[in-house]
Amino acid sequence: NNYFYPLFEPQILEDHGNWILHRNEYGVIVKDQKSRNGFPDWVSTPVKTRDDWEQIKNERLKPTLEGRLPKNWDMWKKIFKDRTFPIVMGGFPTGFYGTARFLLGEERVMLEFYDDQELMRDIMTYLADFWCKLYDQLLKEIKPDCILIWEDMCYKNGPLISPEMFREFILPGYKKVTKCLRDNGVKNVMVDTDGNCWKLIELFIEGGVTALG
Repeated sequence: NNYFYPLFEPQILEDHGNWILHRNEYGVIVKDQKSRNGFPDWVSTPVKTRDDWEQIKNERLKPTLEGRLPKNWDMWKKIFKDRTFPIVMGGFPTGFYGTARFLLGEERVMLEFYDDQELMRDIMTYLADFWCKLYDQLLKEIKPDCILIWEDMCYKNGPLISPEMFREFILPGYKKVTKCLRDNGVKNVMVDTDGNCWKLIELFIEGGVTALG
Protein backbone atom coordinates (compact mmCIF):
# COMPACT_ATOMS: atom_id res chain seq x y z
CA ASN A 1 0.00 0.00 0.00
CA ASN A 2 1.77 3.13 -1.22
CA TYR A 3 -1.20 5.48 -0.91
CA PHE A 4 -3.45 6.21 2.08
CA TYR A 5 -2.85 4.52 5.40
CA PRO A 6 -5.15 4.26 7.14
CA LEU A 7 -7.67 4.01 4.35
CA PHE A 8 -11.04 5.67 4.74
CA GLU A 9 -13.78 3.50 6.20
CA PRO A 10 -16.18 2.65 3.33
CA GLN A 11 -19.64 3.90 4.15
CA ILE A 12 -23.06 3.94 2.46
CA LEU A 13 -24.36 7.48 2.86
CA GLU A 14 -27.68 7.20 1.00
CA ASP A 15 -29.66 4.28 -0.43
CA HIS A 16 -32.01 5.12 -3.30
CA GLY A 17 -33.10 1.65 -4.31
CA ASN A 18 -31.37 1.18 -7.65
CA TRP A 19 -28.38 3.29 -6.71
CA ILE A 20 -26.40 4.32 -3.64
CA LEU A 21 -24.27 7.22 -2.57
CA HIS A 22 -21.21 5.90 -0.77
CA ARG A 23 -17.70 6.85 0.30
CA ASN A 24 -14.98 4.49 -0.85
CA GLU A 25 -11.69 3.58 0.81
CA TYR A 26 -9.95 6.51 -0.89
CA GLY A 27 -12.36 9.09 0.53
CA VAL A 28 -14.16 9.66 -2.78
CA ILE A 29 -17.94 9.97 -2.51
CA VAL A 30 -19.54 8.29 -5.52
CA LYS A 31 -22.98 7.66 -6.93
CA ASP A 32 -23.04 4.04 -7.99
CA GLN A 33 -25.64 1.80 -9.60
CA LYS A 34 -26.24 -1.30 -7.50
CA SER A 35 -26.17 -3.33 -10.70
CA ARG A 36 -22.61 -2.03 -11.29
CA ASN A 37 -23.57 -1.24 -14.90
CA GLY A 38 -21.50 1.69 -16.13
CA PHE A 39 -19.00 3.89 -14.34
CA PRO A 40 -19.77 5.50 -10.96
CA ASP A 41 -20.24 9.27 -10.83
CA TRP A 42 -17.80 11.08 -8.57
CA VAL A 43 -19.67 13.50 -6.30
CA SER A 44 -16.91 14.63 -3.95
CA THR A 45 -13.20 14.04 -3.33
CA PRO A 46 -11.23 14.30 -0.06
CA VAL A 47 -9.26 17.50 -0.79
CA LYS A 48 -11.43 20.58 -1.17
CA THR A 49 -9.16 23.09 0.58
CA ARG A 50 -5.49 23.50 1.42
CA ASP A 51 -6.32 22.53 5.01
CA ASP A 52 -7.79 19.25 3.73
CA TRP A 53 -4.53 18.51 1.94
CA GLU A 54 -2.47 19.28 5.04
CA GLN A 55 -4.70 16.97 7.08
CA ILE A 56 -4.39 14.17 4.51
CA LYS A 57 -0.59 14.48 4.57
CA ASN A 58 -0.44 14.38 8.35
CA GLU A 59 -2.97 11.60 8.87
CA ARG A 60 -2.83 9.28 5.83
CA LEU A 61 0.37 9.93 3.88
CA LYS A 62 3.06 9.31 6.47
CA PRO A 63 6.18 7.83 4.81
CA THR A 64 6.41 4.75 6.98
CA LEU A 65 5.91 1.07 6.15
CA GLU A 66 3.93 0.54 9.34
CA GLY A 67 0.54 -0.91 8.39
CA ARG A 68 1.38 -0.93 4.69
CA LEU A 69 2.77 -4.47 4.39
CA PRO A 70 0.92 -7.81 4.64
CA LYS A 71 0.80 -9.28 8.13
CA ASN A 72 2.59 -12.37 6.76
CA TRP A 73 5.32 -10.24 5.15
CA ASP A 74 8.17 -12.46 6.42
CA MET A 75 6.64 -15.42 4.62
CA TRP A 76 6.28 -13.46 1.39
CA LYS A 77 9.86 -12.22 1.58
CA LYS A 78 11.07 -15.82 1.63
CA ILE A 79 8.87 -16.71 -1.34
CA PHE A 80 10.01 -13.66 -3.30
CA LYS A 81 13.68 -14.30 -2.58
CA ASP A 82 13.62 -17.67 -4.39
CA ARG A 83 11.04 -16.71 -7.01
CA THR A 84 11.00 -17.81 -10.65
CA PHE A 85 8.46 -15.18 -11.63
CA PRO A 86 8.60 -11.36 -12.02
CA ILE A 87 7.27 -8.99 -9.37
CA VAL A 88 5.62 -5.70 -10.22
CA MET A 89 4.80 -3.28 -7.41
CA GLY A 90 2.98 0.04 -7.29
CA GLY A 91 0.13 0.75 -9.70
CA PHE A 92 -3.43 1.90 -9.07
CA PRO A 93 -4.19 4.46 -7.69
CA THR A 94 -0.73 5.98 -7.39
CA GLY A 95 0.86 8.29 -9.94
CA PHE A 96 1.39 12.02 -10.02
CA TYR A 97 -1.57 13.09 -12.16
CA GLY A 98 -3.49 9.94 -11.22
CA THR A 99 -3.23 10.45 -7.47
CA ALA A 100 -3.93 14.18 -7.73
CA ARG A 101 -7.11 13.27 -9.60
CA PHE A 102 -8.22 11.07 -6.71
CA LEU A 103 -7.44 13.88 -4.27
CA LEU A 104 -9.06 16.76 -6.14
CA GLY A 105 -11.52 15.30 -8.63
CA GLU A 106 -11.45 14.79 -12.38
CA GLU A 107 -12.27 18.37 -13.39
CA ARG A 108 -10.59 20.28 -10.60
CA VAL A 109 -7.24 18.57 -11.03
CA MET A 110 -7.00 20.10 -14.52
CA LEU A 111 -8.10 23.56 -13.39
CA GLU A 112 -5.77 23.80 -10.41
CA PHE A 113 -2.67 23.58 -12.60
CA TYR A 114 -3.75 27.11 -13.58
CA ASP A 115 -5.77 28.35 -10.61
CA ASP A 116 -3.73 27.12 -7.62
CA GLN A 117 -0.23 26.34 -8.81
CA GLU A 118 1.18 26.53 -5.29
CA LEU A 119 -1.09 23.70 -4.19
CA MET A 120 -0.23 21.58 -7.24
CA ARG A 121 3.50 22.05 -6.72
CA ASP A 122 3.13 21.04 -3.10
CA ILE A 123 1.13 17.92 -4.01
CA MET A 124 3.66 16.86 -6.66
CA THR A 125 6.67 17.55 -4.44
CA TYR A 126 5.19 15.82 -1.42
CA LEU A 127 4.16 12.72 -3.39
CA ALA A 128 7.65 12.37 -4.89
CA ASP A 129 9.32 12.66 -1.47
CA PHE A 130 6.72 10.35 0.10
CA TRP A 131 7.26 7.58 -2.45
CA CYS A 132 11.04 7.91 -2.31
CA LYS A 133 11.00 7.51 1.46
CA LEU A 134 8.71 4.48 1.22
CA TYR A 135 10.76 2.80 -1.52
CA ASP A 136 14.04 3.50 0.27
CA GLN A 137 12.66 1.35 3.12
CA LEU A 138 10.88 -1.30 1.05
CA LEU A 139 13.71 -1.94 -1.38
CA LYS A 140 16.05 -2.83 1.44
CA GLU A 141 13.85 -5.87 2.01
CA ILE A 142 12.86 -6.89 -1.51
CA LYS A 143 13.88 -6.05 -5.08
CA PRO A 144 10.89 -6.07 -7.45
CA ASP A 145 11.52 -6.40 -11.17
CA CYS A 146 9.38 -3.41 -12.06
CA ILE A 147 7.62 -0.47 -10.40
CA LEU A 148 4.34 0.56 -12.00
CA ILE A 149 3.14 4.17 -11.98
CA TRP A 150 -0.58 4.61 -12.64
CA GLU A 151 -1.67 7.78 -14.39
CA ASP A 152 -4.68 7.41 -16.75
CA MET A 153 -3.98 10.97 -17.91
CA CYS A 154 -4.84 10.70 -21.60
CA TYR A 155 -7.93 10.20 -23.75
CA LYS A 156 -8.40 9.22 -27.39
CA ASN A 157 -7.25 12.59 -28.80
CA GLY A 158 -4.29 13.22 -26.50
CA PRO A 159 -3.20 13.98 -22.93
CA LEU A 160 -5.43 15.73 -20.39
CA ILE A 161 -2.50 17.96 -19.45
CA SER A 162 -0.25 19.82 -21.88
CA PRO A 163 3.37 18.75 -22.33
CA GLU A 164 4.39 22.19 -21.03
CA MET A 165 2.43 21.67 -17.81
CA PHE A 166 3.77 18.15 -17.49
CA ARG A 167 7.33 19.43 -17.78
CA GLU A 168 6.79 22.18 -15.21
CA PHE A 169 4.81 20.32 -12.56
CA ILE A 170 5.17 16.55 -13.00
CA LEU A 171 8.52 15.83 -14.65
CA PRO A 172 10.63 16.81 -11.59
CA GLY A 173 8.78 14.22 -9.50
CA TYR A 174 9.35 11.52 -12.10
CA LYS A 175 13.06 12.26 -12.17
CA LYS A 176 13.30 12.11 -8.39
CA VAL A 177 11.35 8.86 -8.01
CA THR A 178 13.01 7.01 -10.89
CA LYS A 179 16.47 8.02 -9.62
CA CYS A 180 15.51 6.67 -6.19
CA LEU A 181 14.42 3.40 -7.80
CA ARG A 182 17.58 3.07 -9.88
CA ASP A 183 19.74 3.81 -6.85
CA ASN A 184 17.95 0.93 -5.12
CA GLY A 185 18.51 -1.49 -7.99
CA VAL A 186 15.18 -1.26 -9.82
CA LYS A 187 15.81 -0.84 -13.55
CA ASN A 188 12.29 -1.10 -14.95
CA VAL A 189 9.69 1.64 -14.43
CA MET A 190 6.41 1.30 -16.31
CA VAL A 191 3.66 3.90 -16.70
CA ASP A 192 0.04 2.82 -17.18
CA THR A 193 -1.90 5.58 -18.90
CA ASP A 194 -5.03 5.27 -21.01
CA GLY A 195 -5.54 6.97 -24.35
CA ASN A 196 -3.26 8.72 -26.81
CA CYS A 197 -0.05 9.61 -24.97
CA TRP A 198 2.24 10.31 -27.95
CA LYS A 199 2.84 13.93 -26.92
CA LEU A 200 4.10 12.80 -23.50
CA ILE A 201 6.30 9.86 -24.48
CA GLU A 202 9.51 11.86 -24.75
CA LEU A 203 8.80 13.44 -21.35
CA PHE A 204 8.17 10.04 -19.77
CA ILE A 205 11.51 8.85 -21.18
CA GLU A 206 13.24 11.99 -19.89
CA GLY A 207 11.68 11.27 -16.51
CA GLY A 208 13.25 7.81 -16.35
CA VAL A 209 10.33 5.67 -17.51
CA THR A 210 11.37 2.56 -19.44
CA ALA A 211 8.01 1.16 -20.57
CA LEU A 212 4.38 2.08 -21.21
CA GLY A 213 1.49 -0.23 -20.50
